[in-house]
Amino acid sequence: MIVVVLLIAVIITGLGCAFELGVIQLISTAQASSKDIGTIVSLWPLISIIAICGGSGGFVQALECDDYHEIPILNGKKVNSGVFGHVFIGVFGAIVAISLMIGVFGLELNHVLNVSDNLAESLKTFFYIAAISVIGGYSGLPIISLVSNAALKKVQHEVDSLKKEGKERQERVDAIESDSDKIKLENVLLRADSYANGEYYTDAIELLENHYLSVTKGDYKAYNLLAFCEKRTHNVQKAREYIEKSIKLQPSRVGYFNLACYLALLDQPEAKIYNAISKSWEYAESVEEQKRLITCLEKDKDFITISSEDEFKRLITKFKKELSQGDKYE
Repeated sequence: MIVVVLLIAVIITGLGCAFELGVIQLISTAQASSKDIGTIVSLWPLISIIAICGGSGGFVQALECDDYHEIPILNGKKVNSGVFGHVFIGVFGAIVAISLMIGVFGLELNHVLNVSDNLAESLKTFFYIAAISVIGGYSGLPIISLVSNAALKKVQHEVDSLKKEGKERQERVDAIESDSDKIKLENVLLRADSYANGEYYTDAIELLENHYLSVTKGDYKAYNLLAFCEKRTHNVQKAREYIEKSIKLQPSRVGYFNLACYLALLDQPEAKIYNAISKSWEYAESVEEQKRLITCLEKDKDFITISSEDEFKRLITKFKKELSQGDKYE
């Protein structure tokens, strides 16, 4: 009696699965014309065989297996699926096996069923989708975890790419702003130089102090220009302070020569003046600069108080000798 009941359960399960698969197959071939309906109906035996035989295989496994599958339900309780669990597994295992035969071993359904190529392709697609779905359902959690990790990595990669693009964009913006600031400062310096050449010394000083050196304090040329303007407004002490800042930033022939001029005008010790002149000669970067220095020493009225001194004349003679010998720039 028990065996009969089990057989009936197997048949009912097989027919139920066959009905479901048949409906899906009918939907998948809805594009077929009315003359193919008979052919579609002829697929039912195949589908029924797969379901019944797969279920029977699960039943056979249940007969020789001591263990059964338990199904967790509410409150931590479990229900033993008994033979039905094996039958259920067998049905869907058969679907996977058929798809394997089609995909790996090249089973041609159009020859087996004597149906059209289009219908055979639709049925093949159905078995592929069904098998993938079964395998996906069986391996659901690992697949979800794998897909989730892949998705997270992709999202993280896109986030990193966006961050990188944002950083590069910001760097470009910063570079543009930096270039813009440099251009503005250069324009301010050029305007101040233009004011100084036009003898608008006060305007040049105001522009340099309030709009240039308030932004950058590391430009020795700006301090040179400030010293030049302050000297011509008769503020020689202020000119000396600015030229000393210029020399501290960048020692140069012009810087030391102007320092010597301001020291002479301020009646500073001659030793300091001669030292500044010697430094100016030392920092001359070419023969032309050497010649210019000698000419300025001979003609600049700032040295009128010491121009008759022997040491002053000795320095000029020394410079001319070194210039004629060309030792420095050979």
